[in-house]
Amino acid sequence: IRFSESAVVAPYEGGRGLMFRFVNAQPAELSDVQVRVSVALVEEVNGNRQRTFYPLALERNSVDLFTLHLTVVHPITADSPLSGATPESLRAAQAELLILINAHEETFSTRVTARASYYWDEIRWDAKFASVFATSTDGVVAIDVERLDRLDRLEPGTTSVPSASESPESVGT
Repeated sequence: IRFSESAVVAPYEGGRGLMFRFVNAQPAELSDVQVRVSVALVEEVNGNRQRTFYPLALERNSVDLFTLHLTVVHPITADSPLSGATPESLRAAQAELLILINAHEETFSTRVTARASYYWDEIRWDAKFASVFATSTDGVVAIDVERLDRLDRLEPGTTSVPSASESPESVGT
């Protein structure tokens, strides 16, 4: 499994979402893919700095059959541990995104486990992932693994500033 070299905070359903991509780099198919993501933040608790781990709710945390690529999305809502996050706040908290992927590899019937992490300075703001699809000269659409890391830049402030959907007043609306 190959991961994108950075994660992004991109526009998502009228707000923001924390996203990263991964692709199956081997020819074998993977099934029963399970994804778990947490964020570790250094916080002040009772006068002491400590590292606290928060699980992140994902748009989709499992895929039955995985042959191409997947963009994993954590919607940043008022209930998210990342609600109100900015590049500066993640830097101050020494944020680290921790990823664990488990899957079943079909050819040899083995379990595949992949781990990755993104530190606060590997998270891109005011950007979104570019398309990974390429069309051949004969019209066949395929994934171009070389495009896994490509980003499209957005206007400054598009995602580096919290959205209104992250305010406590938006819970339940």
